[in-house]
Amino acid sequence: MTGTFARGLIAGAAGSVALDAVSHLEMALRGRRASTVPEQLVGVALALAALACLPGRNHRPWS
Repeated sequence: MTGTFARGLIAGAAGSVALDAVSHLEMALRGRRASTVPEQLVGVALALAALACLPGRNHRPWS
């Protein structure tokens, strides 16, 4: 069982590295930049979480 699990972890890591490498190669060949959507999404999520955690705030704009 441990050998199978370890092989699965290694295969998953290898696949992830391969996909990342191909993505970066494609970006370099086409001359395009990385997307800014993930960082924007994190910024919005953190802002909403901070708003929800303020004492005395019962208003949640997303609900």
